[in-house]
Amino acid sequence: MQITVIDNIMSAGKTSWSIQYMSRRIGKGRYLYITPYLSEVDRIISAVDGDMYQPEYNSCGKEDNLCELIKNRKNIACTHELFKRLSDESLELIRDNGYTLILDEVLEVISPVKIKPDSVKILIEADCISVDNDGYVIWNPKKDDYDTDFNEIKQMAMEHRLLCINNTMLLWIVPTKLFEVFKEVYIATYMFEASLLHYYFRLHKIQYQKKSIIYNNGKYDLVDYYEPDTTVYSKLIEIYEGNMNTNFNQQATSLSKRWFEKNSNKEPVDILKRNMNNYLRNQQKAKTTDILWCCFKDYAKKIDGAGYKYKDISQYPKYRGKTSFLAFNCRATNDYAERHVVAYCVNIYMHPAIVNFFAQNGIAVNQDAYALSELLQFLWRSAIRKGEPIHVYIPSDRMRGLIYSWLGREYIRSRNMVSQAL
Repeated sequence: MQITVIDNIMSAGKTSWSIQYMSRRIGKGRYLYITPYLSEVDRIISAVDGDMYQPEYNSCGKEDNLCELIKNRKNIACTHELFKRLSDESLELIRDNGYTLILDEVLEVISPVKIKPDSVKILIEADCISVDNDGYVIWNPKKDDYDTDFNEIKQMAMEHRLLCINNTMLLWIVPTKLFEVFKEVYIATYMFEASLLHYYFRLHKIQYQKKSIIYNNGKYDLVDYYEPDTTVYSKLIEIYEGNMNTNFNQQATSLSKRWFEKNSNKEPVDILKRNMNNYLRNQQKAKTTDILWCCFKDYAKKIDGAGYKYKDISQYPKYRGKTSFLAFNCRATNDYAERHVVAYCVNIYMHPAIVNFFAQNGIAVNQDAYALSELLQFLWRSAIRKGEPIHVYIPSDRMRGLIYSWLGREYIRSRNMVSQAL
């Protein structure tokens, strides 16, 4: 297995290279193209010069149809969500039929499992689970008929995809087999070393090479990796500076998820709501169709407003590209490329349980690099991906400082910035 990470800034041609690569080689190899959204699956299938298929629901589900396509050695495009949950049987089919993986954007390879706070304790005391030396949860086969509320936990444990952290938190993790079954793997992203997938590769000692893309003589070529000059984007990104960054007390974790969770933050959240309305409606006089904004989903309704109401497109896919709200961790979509006014109302940190897990394995996470990567991915959903200027409100002092540094600008922190540990 050879893994190549194609590390280029957004809109540099990574998807175009993938389409070109598959179009020129269909008939000579078999390809599995993985992208975050169904709309992108449709776009890839239409763009590739050759037969590509996407799994359809049948009586046994999408994975069953995917297996049929693999058995018939078809070229396939599907979503991250389907891919990362493939069974061992499906993965062995991929290995047997000699596929190349093209992964559009990094995969979420580890995620917290939502359970009640005392569930892990209950399962341990009931002798349903134990934890091996590597932190994996082992389900006791004698407890197969235990409370059906824990069936999902049991299934993840039996698939060897469940980790336990400090006997309190559970993490779902993909098996390394998800990558090992392919002849070749290409991962197209930006700032790979800031990603969760990079730390996962370090954890499992998975080697990779880095490449960049250039457009030359009408085609896209892979070349030795080079660092892009990010200062050229400074003239395209106008970042708001003014009293709406300082009219509430700033701490290192202000606008983080924990900050929103705290009841004591009701007044600052109300101020943030007024600030965003002032910026979007009064200062920028932006129309609904020109606005793009984000916040943590559980708190978005606290700061939305007329003309930019919160709408969860994961629940209402027909609104994709039509609403002004977009999830802060959205990647790999062009649906919002007409938006020129952006409000980024979050302060990003990797989940503490995941950070703790890597720390226990001797791997330190660079929280600032991770946060910057997420911020840039969101900004590049907007019109800047077409080379057009954008206007941005970033109320978090920390996040604003990170992008100033990336743009090569001098940044002076807000006077009311107070240092506080996460």
